[in-house]
Amino acid sequence: MISMKVSAHQLSLKPRSGNNANSYPRSNIRHLLFAGIACLLALPSAPAQTVSGSGLTRLDVSPLINPTATVAGATAINNSGQAVGNATIGGYDHAVIYSGGSVTDLGTLGGSTSYALAINDAGQVVGFSTIAGGQKRAFLYSGGIMTNLGALGGTSSQAFGINNSGDIIGSLYNAPYSPFAQRAFLYSGGTMSDLGTLGGNNAIAGAINNAGQIAGQSENSSGTFKVFIYAGGVMTNLGLTINLDSLKRVNGINASGKIVGTFGDHAFLASAGVVTDLGTLQGSPNANAMAINSAGWIVGGSHNRAYVYIAGTMIDLNTIFAANLITDGVSEGFVSLQQANGINDAGQIVGFGSYRDGGGNFHQAAFELTVTSVIAEPRPSLSIKRSGNEVEVSWPVGQVAYTLHSTPVLPPVSWTAITSGITQSGGRCSYNTVPVGNIYYRLQAN
Repeated sequence: MISMKVSAHQLSLKPRSGNNANSYPRSNIRHLLFAGIACLLALPSAPAQTVSGSGLTRLDVSPLINPTATVAGATAINNSGQAVGNATIGGYDHAVIYSGGSVTDLGTLGGSTSYALAINDAGQVVGFSTIAGGQKRAFLYSGGIMTNLGALGGTSSQAFGINNSGDIIGSLYNAPYSPFAQRAFLYSGGTMSDLGTLGGNNAIAGAINNAGQIAGQSENSSGTFKVFIYAGGVMTNLGLTINLDSLKRVNGINASGKIVGTFGDHAFLASAGVVTDLGTLQGSPNANAMAINSAGWIVGGSHNRAYVYIAGTMIDLNTIFAANLITDGVSEGFVSLQQANGINDAGQIVGFGSYRDGGGNFHQAAFELTVTSVIAEPRPSLSIKRSGNEVEVSWPVGQVAYTLHSTPVLPPVSWTAITSGITQSGGRCSYNTVPVGNIYYRLQAN
C-alpha cells in the first residue's frame, strides 16, 4: 500500500520547466494543492530483496579415511552441482571431488599433496600437485586420470581455472627466460603459452570464463600490479581508477566480464571500468571475494564469516542459516560458516566452516548450501498532470496490480476504490477527473 502523512511545510512545489510544466517530479514527496485537488505522491522505493537459504550440507570425506574428524574444504562448484576441494588424508592434503553424494580422492602426480581449485561443467578438474621431487605442477584431472601440464621449463606451476572449452589458466614460476618471476599461462589444445605482462616482470592469471576471457593481475613498467583482461591474444590493462598497489589477487570472472578479487583488506568488483569496494561484514576488519556467478552474485569471507553479495548488499551466511547452526554445544553439525569459495548459476555455494562431530571434536569441514533471492517489484509512484479543469492521475503498469483509492480528508475516515474510468496506454494507467474540493489519492496492491 502506498500512503503517508505529509506536513504543512511540504506545501511548496515548483513545476518542471519546458513541455512538461504541468507534470510534477516523482522524486519528491509532496502534498499537492491546486485546482481544488490534493494528491499524495510517493517516492519510488528500492526493490525489496528477500534472501533465503536451504540445504546446508556437510560434504563428507569420512569414507576416505578413519577417523571421521578429518579436515576438509571446498573450493569450487560447477553448474551440475559437482564440487571440488581438499581433504587431509593420511596426514597429507589431497584434491577431492564431491559428486552425487560420494567423494573421490584424485590422488597426486607422484608427490605427497594435491589441491583442486576449479571444475568445469564437464567435470574436468584443475589445480596443482607435488611431483616426486617436491616441485608443484599444474594438473588436469579428466576421465579418472590426472595429467601433469608441465611448467614451460620453470620450477613450478599452478592451475587456477578451467572453462567449458577445456582452456586452463594459471601461473608459472622461474621460467628459464624469466628467472625469479611469476608468469601467467594459458593451456589450450595441449599447448601451454606464456601470456606476457603489462610491461613488468610478473603476471598471474586468476580466472577464465566460457568466452575465453582471462582475468588476472600483472606488473606494469613501473612495477605496480594492475588488473588485466586477456582476450584474442591481447593483454589489456583495464585502467581501473582505484589505487591497486595493494592488489592481492584476481579470483573470478563471470560471463559478463565482471571481475572479483581482493585488494588490501577488502573485496572488490570491477565492472565496465568501475571498481566497487564491497566493504566488509559489520564488525569485520577485512574481506575477500573468491567467485562470481552469471547473475553477479559474489561469495567470499569476511573475518571468518562466509558471505554472499547480492544487489549491493553483503549478507552473512551465518545469519541466513542461523537456524541450522549448532549452538547447544552438544549436537553434531556446523557451528559457523567461515569461508565461501565457489558459487554456480543455481545459487549453490561451497566453502568451509567449523564443524562439531559426534565425538564433540571441532574441525574444519566442507559445506554446500543454496541461496535464493527474490527481488520484489519497486512500488510505483503516482504522478499528476493538469489540463484545463481536468486532472490526470497516472502510474506505471507492472507485474503487481494496484487499485487507485481516494478520500476527501486526511486522516481518512475511509478510502474509496476507483473501479471505473481508468485507462491503460503506453505502459501507464491513467484516471482523469474534474475535481470538486480536495481529493487525496493512494495506490494499494491487489
